[in-house]
Amino acid sequence: MKTIRPHLPLVIILLLCSCTTPANPPSSSPTHTPTFIFTNIPPSTCQTAFEHRELREPYRRGTDDMPRFTLNTAELQTYYDLMHIESLCLPPEVGPPFINADWNVGMQPSVRGRMVSLGFEDTYSGSGWSRIFLVYSTYDFSAGTEYDRFMTADEWTTFQAGTLKGVELLPDGRGFTRYKAGLYFGSYPIYKTHVFPFEDGYAALVINLGTYEGEFDTEVAGIQQGELPDDVIPWLPVFEQMAASLK
Repeated sequence: MKTIRPHLPLVIILLLCSCTTPANPPSSSPTHTPTFIFTNIPPSTCQTAFEHRELREPYRRGTDDMPRFTLNTAELQTYYDLMHIESLCLPPEVGPPFINADWNVGMQPSVRGRMVSLGFEDTYSGSGWSRIFLVYSTYDFSAGTEYDRFMTADEWTTFQAGTLKGVELLPDGRGFTRYKAGLYFGSYPIYKTHVFPFEDGYAALVINLGTYEGEFDTEVAGIQQGELPDDVIPWLPVFEQMAASLK
């Protein structure tokens, strides 16, 4: 991550976030401290060049029948600059990056602040956001719709004070890791997140660990014991490799 000099050093948080809730929600914003990060990460090659092209299957166009496109190298660098990212290894397994969503007050008058999410084509099921994604958001972001938030201005204050609960600090002190429940709609996703905060916003690397229905702490305990959906298991070491490379 690029060095930011607000009142304290830049911190980056990589989180897992998803948007759904069990019938009996554990809390208004359930989170859980992870017990493992960045362990036994195998070396891998990284993608170095990207082209602008239409997303391939299983992408399905929406009701407006509009295509979506991957980002070329220059476009990706523009988003990295916005997110304060100096470098990030994108293993070949994840495919090229594309825009999950970009809420921009300059283009959408109802939006306040800014939120951007970048997905990766080969972790994408064809709808929604991809399994692994990057998020950048200002703390004051709002868009008149529901969305997952991975850090707040109040948490930035407690992070600075060293009193933020339910997180595991990254080894270099730039941010933290935690599990987080997404928005609740009967069942709910659980994310593992690595978050890097700064004075007016944050960047986060997130993996969706699947959809769950039980009590949040119980589900996370199972996840930490390796109880994961079959389609999630291959992506977790890739996600950790990406997180370990992020600067």
